[in-house]
Amino acid sequence: MDRPCRALLLLAACAAPRLAGAGVMGVRFSLHPTVASAASLQQAVKQSTRDLRSLGLAVSADSVSSCLLGPEPALFEAMRVVLGRASRLDGSPRVSLVCQFSAGDPMAGSSFEPPPRTAGATLDADADGELPRGSRAQAPPSKRTLMRGVASALRRLPLQAAGALEQASGGARAKRIADGLAQASSPESIAARIGKALEAGPPVAAGEAAEDDWVAEAYALPTRVACQFAVYPVDGDHAAARTAVAERVAASPAARGGDVLFCETLEGDGAEVMEVLRDALAVARESSSHAVLHATLTTNLQKRRR
Repeated sequence: MDRPCRALLLLAACAAPRLAGAGVMGVRFSLHPTVASAASLQQAVKQSTRDLRSLGLAVSADSVSSCLLGPEPALFEAMRVVLGRASRLDGSPRVSLVCQFSAGDPMAGSSFEPPPRTAGATLDADADGELPRGSRAQAPPSKRTLMRGVASALRRLPLQAAGALEQASGGARAKRIADGLAQASSPESIAARIGKALEAGPPVAAGEAAEDDWVAEAYALPTRVACQFAVYPVDGDHAAARTAVAERVAASPAARGGDVLFCETLEGDGAEVMEVLRDALAVARESSSHAVLHATLTTNLQKRRR
């Protein structure tokens, strides 16, 4: 193989999607609404967590917490549903949600077949007209959806060019190399492919739901959520991941400064807070086969003092 072709194939390999963080992914969480009695607490938790299995998740619970296993989009969809439901309980109690996401834990095995997704547009039969925020039909594609679409399109360009060059032979090889490089670097080609990718959205495995297909309750989040979280790439570059997460937090309107040890702090719209958490875990997964995110979210806080 000649040098230009090797260079292009190396570029393709570097641009290929990483497999870091592959394997079983799950979240273990506990919900703490400030209700009047133990019976009220049990009912509040039950009401806030019902029907999560229909999102295509394996669900188990004990006296301390609940555990969900399944695709990454569905796990964050479920946490949004739980937080939103709890915030709308009778009396609007102060609610804390403690959750720990884990991706690629070797103790959990290397593969997992989630149950089929059966949820429709909404989980709650009486939700029509009662949800305070946007519904699935009204929700625009998230920033994360757009970013993933762009990244996916850019990754495929050199791979497609390399595939064409691998099939070339003889005297046509040099011309194929030149044409492939020109096509991969053409601004018009890049723009066209990115446009198509954004229209199609990122690839979604069978049985999963992309953000635009989440149930309506996943968008019915409180307008004010406080959060403290930390991300741990268990076998990766912890310092680099923390720097990348800090940069993502700093770019968010929900960022809150101050000297808070051992965690990042957010306070703002619930959708923005959840999006930052999701991005932070994705950052850690880029450099680690096993990454963990621990977060505490609180809503229905008292009004800020002026």
